[in-house]
Amino acid sequence: MTAFLPQDDPHAHRRTTQLKHAQQRYEFNDTHVSPLALLDRVPIVDEFTSGWLKTVGERAVVGRISQPDSTARARTAKTPLADSEQHRG
Repeated sequence: MTAFLPQDDPHAHRRTTQLKHAQQRYEFNDTHVSPLALLDRVPIVDEFTSGWLKTVGERAVVGRISQPDSTARARTAKTPLADSEQHRG
């Protein structure tokens, strides 16, 4: 495959047709998170594969399991106020 500038492409008609199809598939919207232009809808051919989603899900579960419980840490965390009350009493 050889890359051409649009004005030098020997198959300009085919290139124009492919461009129009791509522009219809990828419709951007700049009102979701202004001023960023984000896709309204991701075409199915560009979605994440089920294998990739499974791998990410497994990693997220492993990561969550290996993290200590945040509420337990909060209950046992020493604060300056708690420390000063212990020393007074």
